[in-house]
Amino acid sequence: LIPILLPANDPPETLQVQIEGFEDFLKLEERAPGKVCVFSTVRGGNFSVILAARPEVGCYVGYHSALVLHGWPEQYQDVTVMPEVRKLRTPTLLMIGGADFETRQNQSKRVAQYLRAKGVPVELVVYPEAQRGFDFRVVNRTLADDLAKIDSMNRAIAFMSQHLDVGGAKLP
Repeated sequence: LIPILLPANDPPETLQVQIEGFEDFLKLEERAPGKVCVFSTVRGGNFSVILAARPEVGCYVGYHSALVLHGWPEQYQDVTVMPEVRKLRTPTLLMIGGADFETRQNQSKRVAQYLRAKGVPVELVVYPEAQRGFDFRVVNRTLADDLAKIDSMNRAIAFMSQHLDVGGAKLP
């Protein structure tokens, strides 16, 4: 067994690569006109919030997103929202499992509360008994994970349909 050590912080170029990829996506001719929706899962949450604050974005969907900077001590993560959240004015849907880490649940609840106080449209869905990764978990999957996955996909589609205009047509 070989241990794999993950860095406490993501490499500094990670955010730049994501921004460049987003800008390239916006330039694609095949892309539907209008605003886009930013999705995030787990550790992508903190980077995606930065993108979600941009004017080209019509909505933000976060699946059990880490909405803090990864290098912060847990005690700090428990009492604040990351500075990028303070810039967010985009309609937001946050979904998290009730069996996820308490810190992760509290982050999502705190962000939802903060956004509501700022007048940002936000929905927070906590799936009882669902684990972190309910949308992609393979090992130790539960019925709660399966139900959360199905419901979250339907909610995400409805949320995008509500907040994006895709050539005048709404998503199914």
